[in-house]
Amino acid sequence: GPGAKLHINYNDTDNEILLGGSSATTGSVLRAYRNKTAAQADSPLVYILQDSTSDDDVALYLKGDSTTANTLEVYSGTNTGLVVNPTGNVGIGTTAPTWKTEIAHNPSAVNGLRIGGYGSTAGGTQSFTMTRNATYGSHTIVQNGDALGITYYYGDDGAALQPAAQISASVDGTPGAGDMPGRLTFNTS
Repeated sequence: GPGAKLHINYNDTDNEILLGGSSATTGSVLRAYRNKTAAQADSPLVYILQDSTSDDDVALYLKGDSTTANTLEVYSGTNTGLVVNPTGNVGIGTTAPTWKTEIAHNPSAVNGLRIGGYGSTAGGTQSFTMTRNATYGSHTIVQNGDALGITYYYGDDGAALQPAAQISASVDGTPGAGDMPGRLTFNTS
C-alpha cells in the first residue's frame, strides 16, 4: 500500500515524473515546504533515496537549516557535501564558509582542487579579473598599481592562520585599448 500522502509506484521502463505548467516564466513547478517545530529545525526537507538490500539508503538530501539562517545544505549519506549560506558563500567540506568559495579538506585523505582541460592543446585555466566599475560584468579601465589578483599562502601558528607568502599580479603602467601592462610580485614573510 501507499507509504505517504502521495505515493507513485512504477514498474516499467518509463521511470520518470514530469511536472510542468503553461507559463515558462511564472509560477512554481515544484515546491516543497512545511511548517516546522523547533524539534524539526535540522530535519531534511527533500530526500533522494536509493534502494538497497537492507533499507532505503539516502543518496542525497537537501536541508534548509533554520538554526543557521536558512543555509542550504546538500548531503550525501550523512556527510555534508555542499553548503550555500544566505550571503552566497559556498562551502565544500565546511558547513560555515566565510569566503565566497571555501574548500576544506584533509590533504592526506583527499585531493583539494583540480582544474583540468581535455580535448585540445590547452590545459586547465584559472582567471582573475578586475574592473573599476561598481557593477559586475560592466567595464571601467583599471589604473597603474591596481591589484588584478593575489594568491595567498597561510600557515597555522597554533592560534591563528598567518600569511607566509603571496603571489600578486598588478597593473604596471598606463593601460589602454588592447594594452594591459602587468607585473608579478612574489612576497614572503
